[in-house]
Amino acid sequence: MLLKIEGDLPCHSDTLRARSNGWCSELVLLSMFGPRNAVRAAWATLSKSSGRSGRTGSITVGGQSVRMSTDVAYLTVNAPLERGLLHCVIFHPMFGHNAPDLGFIYQTGPEAERRYFERLARWCPVPLRTAWCPTLWDLGRTHGAITPVDGHGREAWHVSTKRDVWEPIVRDALVAGELR
Repeated sequence: MLLKIEGDLPCHSDTLRARSNGWCSELVLLSMFGPRNAVRAAWATLSKSSGRSGRTGSITVGGQSVRMSTDVAYLTVNAPLERGLLHCVIFHPMFGHNAPDLGFIYQTGPEAERRYFERLARWCPVPLRTAWCPTLWDLGRTHGAITPVDGHGREAWHVSTKRDVWEPIVRDALVAGELR
C-alpha cells in the first residue's frame, strides 16, 4: 500500500512512522519516491524553517500532517531510480549508532526484538546481560519502555534508555526470578 504525499508535485510513500504531538506529528521515518522534482519538493518543504518560531515546514502524507523536529538533525539518503525517479529516506538520528543521548533510541527492521539489545545495552546506564535480551523485550513492551511508533510500512519501535525506566523493570524481574 502506498500513501500519497500531497503537494504541487505529488509523490508517494511506502513507509511513514511518526510520533503524535498535537495537530502535527513529528517525523521519525519517511521513505518516499516518485519523480525527482516531486521528491525534492517534499523534502524542501519539510526542511523549510519558518523564521523565529523555529518550526519546520510540514507535508501531508496519506492525510496525516508531519514535520521534522527542530531539536535534531535528520539523516537523509537518496538513490536515483530508473526513468527520472528518486527514492529518498529521511530518518531521525536516533536510528543510528552514533546519535546523541536523548534518553531513547529507535529500532526498526525485521527481528527488532533480537536486534535492539546491543544498542539498548550501550545507551542504558543499567547493567544488562545479553542472555536477558528476549525477556527484556517482553518486559519492556509490558511496562511501556518499548512502544511501537505509529504509522505505515516498515515497523519502528521507540525504546527508552533511561535509568529510571529500566532499573525497576530489571530489579523486579531479578527478584521474581524472570532474569538470572
